[in-house]
Amino acid sequence: MSAPVLGITSYLPSNGSAKIVCIKNGALWTYNGSTATKYAGSLSTTGTCRMIQVNDLIYGVDGAGTIFKFDGSSLTTPTINNAAGTALTGVADIMYMFNRLWFAVGDYVYFSDTLTPETINEAPLRIRAGAGDTIARILSYRYGYILVFKTSTSGNGSIHVIDATSNDPDYLSVSPLYENIALISPNAICRAGYDSDSDILFPTREGFRSLKFTALDKITTPSLPFSDNITTEIGTLNYTRMDAAWAVVFEDELLWFVPTTGSTTPNRVFAWTFREPARKEEIRQGWTVMDNMPARCGVVAAITGKPLLWLGAQNGYLQKAFQVIGDTTTYREKSKRIDMGEPTKDKRPLKLIYVFDKGSSGTVTPKLQYEDGEIYPLSTYTFDTGGATLPVTLPVTLGQTGISTQTWDLRYDGAGTQLRRYQDLRIILESTGDPRVLGFELLSQVEKHRFTRLAVDQGYSYTASDIGGDTLTADVLTQE
Repeated sequence: MSAPVLGITSYLPSNGSAKIVCIKNGALWTYNGSTATKYAGSLSTTGTCRMIQVNDLIYGVDGAGTIFKFDGSSLTTPTINNAAGTALTGVADIMYMFNRLWFAVGDYVYFSDTLTPETINEAPLRIRAGAGDTIARILSYRYGYILVFKTSTSGNGSIHVIDATSNDPDYLSVSPLYENIALISPNAICRAGYDSDSDILFPTREGFRSLKFTALDKITTPSLPFSDNITTEIGTLNYTRMDAAWAVVFEDELLWFVPTTGSTTPNRVFAWTFREPARKEEIRQGWTVMDNMPARCGVVAAITGKPLLWLGAQNGYLQKAFQVIGDTTTYREKSKRIDMGEPTKDKRPLKLIYVFDKGSSGTVTPKLQYEDGEIYPLSTYTFDTGGATLPVTLPVTLGQTGISTQTWDLRYDGAGTQLRRYQDLRIILESTGDPRVLGFELLSQVEKHRFTRLAVDQGYSYTASDIGGDTLTADVLTQE
């Protein structure tokens, strides 16, 4: 079995083209969209690696807490000493702000001298010493602040903020933000966007939370968990291996890759949309549960065109999520389980409505997956692609010019036979084109003893290419 990809980031040196950098089997690899290059090393082959670009260099820490550096041509493990002359070891996280490297080690945050990332002459900041938790993540926030996340084996943790706005070591200050909070999965702490002003999302044992702000833009208590509509799925999480879980925000969706039901590595994805309607309590703002995407890490990067979500898979592959690769890979999405709030009652499906955004192209085929695993395919829909304005460079892929709604009648099949009832149902959508799904609506009749009622379930869908289609050039990254 090929070794998993344990870390991934984007790399844009000033004298070269954009690349993906990833860590696999102790070595560092780069991929420019067509060619993968290996740089030998002896990094840890377990645990997640974290990386950050500093000018034309990549600095990172592997799963064993060893600092490494990549300069575009070689991989090294520099020794960085603290102000007392002792080498930093057991580094949990690394970040770059104000032309300094910042390192998380135990209860301490170390920081380098300005413009010399491998030199430390100042004493570190000590964060909540003696509480039994250690620093797992540090994250720059709103340019000038650093959020410090501490966790422990018992699940009890805390969040603190470092005020570094002065960039003067004599005036750095630390304030507790939240104490005694059940933080899990430090690799899943992420931003709800791509700049330091974006909201910060973090997982707790009760579900994902986000930071709340007052009218004066001050941080207050954490928001209520917004994963309560998948409480059953949350209950399947393998909490002993949540260190392997991670999250990323891509195209207005939070994607949480988690291990469930005994798996030691992520085997399911919980997806949350930030699209309208904005109120999180709306049913359209619920989660979608996805299977069959065992990725260990990911990054949003533009390598050969538009920004894509690149995934480092458990099987050692690099994957492009949401992309159709060649002619044989199928775009596939699957909704959360739908029971209309009556899990023990029979429901008769009546109508399925999908809403597609402009630019959708190709064909789509929805399917009904019943609770016993039976899958019933519906008719295939072809998008109206409109036309192109000349002159145009061929070949060109045309997409539909406006938002469209397509409805499938679920009462009878093509032979006039009623479709079977269900107790819970999942909606699958497959395509070899480029559908841009905004949402769907399922209308069903809930059958009770002496009366019936209509029920509607709505949701946004998570989309992914099947794993295994993108093997890179000559499989050089997937074969070892």
